[in-house]
Amino acid sequence: MENLNVVYVGVFFDADEVKAWQKAFDDEGLDRDIEYPHVTLRFRPTEDEIEMLQNHVGNDVDFVVDAYGNNNENAGFRICEWFEVCEDVANMLEAIKLPHITTSVSSTGRPVNTPKVFEKGYGAGTFPIKPFVIKGKIGMFCSDGAVHYSI
Repeated sequence: MENLNVVYVGVFFDADEVKAWQKAFDDEGLDRDIEYPHVTLRFRPTEDEIEMLQNHVGNDVDFVVDAYGNNNENAGFRICEWFEVCEDVANMLEAIKLPHITTSVSSTGRPVNTPKVFEKGYGAGTFPIKPFVIKGKIGMFCSDGAVHYSI
């Protein structure tokens, strides 16, 4: 990874598992599925943040999902809880206003806007679901367009 720039650090999920969960609540989805579904921990992390996370890259994190939403621009799940996570990663998660997993976007949607799906509460395509646990792995999405699970 020496010559690669880290674009963002996140907790990444199996795309097929995320798609299956999405289909359980929404047959359609939107135009474009997210190739590497994730919870972003830090966009454009500093060298210090990358160094701090080195020992945690590749570790598993469990999340509890409690809502699904689709506003015709963005679709995704709301995260309500996480566990089995180190203090450094927990602090990053706690700093996120509304932790979420973007599942798909429309041709004009942007994944960064998925929290807006949940801002006004339930209704119009956003609803509570029976909570479930989904397991992810801490990784780094890099300038080569791939997720790396080791440094």
